[in-house]
Amino acid sequence: MVLLSPCDGRAGTDRSPPVPIPSADPHVLAIAKEWFFRFQRGDIDRSQLDMASNLQLTDAAIKQEEATLKAFGTPRGFRYLGSQPVQGDISYGFLILFDAGRIVESIAFDGKGKIAGIDFQTYVAE
Repeated sequence: MVLLSPCDGRAGTDRSPPVPIPSADPHVLAIAKEWFFRFQRGDIDRSQLDMASNLQLTDAAIKQEEATLKAFGTPRGFRYLGSQPVQGDISYGFLILFDAGRIVESIAFDGKGKIAGIDFQTYVAE
């Protein structure tokens, strides 16, 4: 765990206790990584998706996402951004770092542990 000290703008004068940066549950991080690579390969395991996600995820959407994510190559790292409830599910955010840019992955799970949503926002390095 990395600790950061809050800053009030006065260099060297802050004596507040360090604020811990949250870390992801290792199981959630493993699934987020797994699903990034699944989309990058176009290899989707529909048994892990809830019914609504299964219906929304078309073969055309998978092929389009595969092409987009392949262009980024191999990730240099995954950073946990946090989690929040979304319509009764829990959504987790991860920043995926590449030489060619970065991707924010959002992955949500329902109460049964099924993937209730997944999204990749891409940002290309300038």
